[in-house]
Amino acid sequence: VGWVANLPDGSVHCVAEGPRDRLEALLARLQDGPPAAIVEGVSVAWMPAMGAFASFGVRSGAHTGD
Repeated sequence: VGWVANLPDGSVHCVAEGPRDRLEALLARLQDGPPAAIVEGVSVAWMPAMGAFASFGVRSGAHTGD
């Protein structure tokens, strides 16, 4: 659960909660990116889950975060 947003500068911001193995799988996919993407780097911050999300969604690039 969580969210993802494409930002105006071309970067992507993702906040996700779930079992560690599923988060690590998501991180691996983010590091690869889709076929046409050029991923220059991924910054990761592991924090305790807050339980604030009921689903996973795509947010506006103007979203300032949680």
